[in-house]
Amino acid sequence: MKECVIVDGIRTANVRAHAEKGWFRNVTVDTMIIAVYKALFERNPKVKPEDIEAVFCGTANQTGAQNDIARMGWLAGGYPESVATNGIGQQCPSGMAAVEHAARAIMVGEGDIYIASGVEDMQKVPMAAGMEFPAKLAER
Repeated sequence: MKECVIVDGIRTANVRAHAEKGWFRNVTVDTMIIAVYKALFERNPKVKPEDIEAVFCGTANQTGAQNDIARMGWLAGGYPESVATNGIGQQCPSGMAAVEHAARAIMVGEGDIYIASGVEDMQKVPMAAGMEFPAKLAER
């Protein structure tokens, strides 16, 4: 297997989700993820957006503004349509799952350069918003 290394890591601030006082209360999830991608390319000028094999983006709930945020955020940022994206919905560990998917793809030789990301807006898309649970689940 190929060796996999993390070259850089960037994030926005982790702030309170509050309708009146939250720092990002008027910022959309696509704006946040685009800012992270932009900073990543600015800090690593040798890496071009078209060099990316795929973008993995985790979010706890892919509904509302976070619906297919992997693809929507990438394209809204003006990045190439030729780059594959994959949204990962795994509740709390979705961002870590994005890292795992990128590492696995590199290790097995599917590609060389991936972006693993994650984004949440717990004010506008709270836990379980838009979700329906199977009736049989209540029997557990």
